[in-house]
Amino acid sequence: MDAPHLPLRQTDCLEDLLEAASPVRAASYSHRSFLERNAKTGFCVAATAGGIAVLLGSALWMGRSSLQRSEFANLSEKDLMQCGRQLKWKLHSDLCLAVKGPDAYSGVDVVIEKCGTVPHDEWIFSNNSKLRLFTRPSLCLDVRNHKDMDWTKLQLWECVDGNVQNFTHSKEQLLQWSHDPSKCVDVAYHSTNAGTNLQIAPCPKVASPLQSFEFEKCRFDCPRQLKWRTDDRCLALQGWSIEEGTSLVPGPCEGDGIGPTQFMFNTTGGRMQLALNDKFCACLNARSELRIAVCNSSDARQDFEYRHGGIFHSKHDQHLVPSSPVIAIERSRTDFMEISACQILYHPVESFPVPSGLPCPRQLKWDPGWPSWPKGANGGPKEHLCLGTLSWHIGNGEPVVLAPCEAGTRVGQRQHWLIDKEEGKLRLASSPSYCLETHHKHKDRLPLHLWQCLDGDDSQVFHIPDAIISSAQNIQQGRRCLTVAEEAIDEAHAYTKLEMVPCGWQSYRQQRFWTDVCEEKEHAQPPPPNRLGSFLVIGDWGWDPLVHGNVEKADCQKAIGAAMAHKFNELEDVKFIINVGDSFYPDGVSSPGDIRWRTQWIDRYPDILRKVPWYSVYGNHDLHHDPGMCEDEAGAQLGDIFSRKNGLFERFYMPDYNWHYKHEELDVEVIGLDLNKYMDGWNASATDEDLFFTDCKYSACPERCVEAAERRAEQAFNLVFDRKNHSTARNLLIFSHYPTDYFHARQDFLDLLRDQSKETAYFAGHRHNTDQWSTFRTGKHDWLVGGGGGWSCDGKEQGFLVGTIDNDYQLRTFPVFVDADVCCPNS
Repeated sequence: MDAPHLPLRQTDCLEDLLEAASPVRAASYSHRSFLERNAKTGFCVAATAGGIAVLLGSALWMGRSSLQRSEFANLSEKDLMQCGRQLKWKLHSDLCLAVKGPDAYSGVDVVIEKCGTVPHDEWIFSNNSKLRLFTRPSLCLDVRNHKDMDWTKLQLWECVDGNVQNFTHSKEQLLQWSHDPSKCVDVAYHSTNAGTNLQIAPCPKVASPLQSFEFEKCRFDCPRQLKWRTDDRCLALQGWSIEEGTSLVPGPCEGDGIGPTQFMFNTTGGRMQLALNDKFCACLNARSELRIAVCNSSDARQDFEYRHGGIFHSKHDQHLVPSSPVIAIERSRTDFMEISACQILYHPVESFPVPSGLPCPRQLKWDPGWPSWPKGANGGPKEHLCLGTLSWHIGNGEPVVLAPCEAGTRVGQRQHWLIDKEEGKLRLASSPSYCLETHHKHKDRLPLHLWQCLDGDDSQVFHIPDAIISSAQNIQQGRRCLTVAEEAIDEAHAYTKLEMVPCGWQSYRQQRFWTDVCEEKEHAQPPPPNRLGSFLVIGDWGWDPLVHGNVEKADCQKAIGAAMAHKFNELEDVKFIINVGDSFYPDGVSSPGDIRWRTQWIDRYPDILRKVPWYSVYGNHDLHHDPGMCEDEAGAQLGDIFSRKNGLFERFYMPDYNWHYKHEELDVEVIGLDLNKYMDGWNASATDEDLFFTDCKYSACPERCVEAAERRAEQAFNLVFDRKNHSTARNLLIFSHYPTDYFHARQDFLDLLRDQSKETAYFAGHRHNTDQWSTFRTGKHDWLVGGGGGWSCDGKEQGFLVGTIDNDYQLRTFPVFVDADVCCPNS
């Protein structure tokens, strides 16, 4: 599919970001022009006649969005609360407003579907505002081309300013279009068939269920931001460390998916869990200061509730006020809070390993030139300050600022740099494809930000003296030097602005920087003592040079392989790799000796990744020419595929079409399922009897192929239900080729996955992205892992998944993405 799945965001200009993050007022800077930015990166800014700008590309993935006041509301049972809710048609309450098909993107039709049977049927809404899709809050219900004409269809589109996407939910439960209140949302022909389009039509003079819609009860279990109305700041994690005792402070409210300002908080009362790591909760210490601590359901210091426009500590009548750190005091009338809409949480992005030949990562620290430093009290800053990115995510345009220096490479993805002397570039250590760059269109004081490293771009070239390792030096670009903003020199603090200004003795205190000792790679340390082991998950990876989708080169698969090897080394305790299928595009392998084993697997991935078994299942492409569809025993991928290369033992492990294996040392059972019968299961209207493996048309024996797929699916369900009931393992890792939104016809299977009496994870591919928002969300470890670089980009999140097992057998999962432009340059 051509439309990207990446959630789009509004992106503020650089100076607005800095002004929001720092009391230092930003200078008046202008943006790069459309042509210049388009020429550098292939990203573009497209302006409509109405002046609406939509920025496409990775800057949106990383950028900060400006939250409008209408996106916050004081939640109560009486309000139309801003959270994910189904919108039901009163004529037939089992039908809901939904996105047509399995994917959400600009231009897709909005229709009625049977409630709960499709992935995108929940909306975020407060009255006289936009209907935002819960799974993609940057996309809104939209009248096609904004035509003020009866019977115009409704679609999904990027949210824009103004009232052309606003609707009012009247007391008669009509959805009136704010742009023309005489028009209401209407079901075409008043048809009760699932999949019928929605349109605008004249509102009825007398209330009628034909055009009436009602909202379901609000969702609470989602990431939210908690904002003080007095100064438009949100509760935020201080700095970049996630560890017990870290303070919570007022910080700039961020766009959905940023992370450090998001908390899992049920407004009816309970704990405020940090969305980035739900192991930690907000907790009041003895001085009534708010910090994070390990969540403990019996700790009354972690109980809060939202009432009367404020967040209160449940045990005492104290509420949170925006000091630094945040404290709880007796009630005042000035510190009211609001709670944001439900938001989507994205994990911090990790990218490529350090390229060979580059030095190890270092922090760049500011030296204000005072022997007794750190001082504070107008004698210099109170703490060491380092160059770092402003936000948790990394991407084009991300501001680079001064921030409190943090220890360890865990935060190094935002604070550690590779000094590339040969090219004169300062590369971000965790994502070396991004470089420090000056905003060189400005005439005087040039701000700094990240941008994709480009050959021949002078704005990314710096002169960095060798002596900087042992003494404070200038970092120059021509006659300009890296400089701390003049107005912040005496009270520099977190998020202080940096710029390039003419070098000179007048700015001596502002222009001196030095590096610390070399930071060795984190994987040089042994695995944490509180972890039993780890594993990786990958899918849809075997790229073919002749037959492929919009991934046009093997570079994407190789980049993901390099990132996997980097993570493998870093973890040091990987036990296995789960492979969810479509391993060999376009038609699989025909025998254990097929050349594709080498060209699409061995030659594409570093040898170290075959030190452990690849636990595998078949995908639909793997079966096109596989002889196993004609005779079960002839499966070309069955068994252990052994070979020797550079002394490494390599294993591709699939003992049967459906199989299970227990790792006693992890107390984990792995269960692989062949569910290719459900290739068309995305169609919610299809029954189990309707479905069959439609790719059998490519097989040498189509009829036997259909029978085999049917038989193996039955065996798969028998196996997984048996293991769920009888396995003694604490964690079940279940995987097949198809994501949970392909099993409308097997609600019993979805119920099994939702049952968390045993911690149950589910991994799948087929759709070519790596995410959690596009599945049915059967649990916190329900993942789509089809972004392996083998066929196409159905979204910008291309990469793999990491799973870890703690000493207490707790399962944790998180994704690792590569630079989207390597995989999806034209998406």
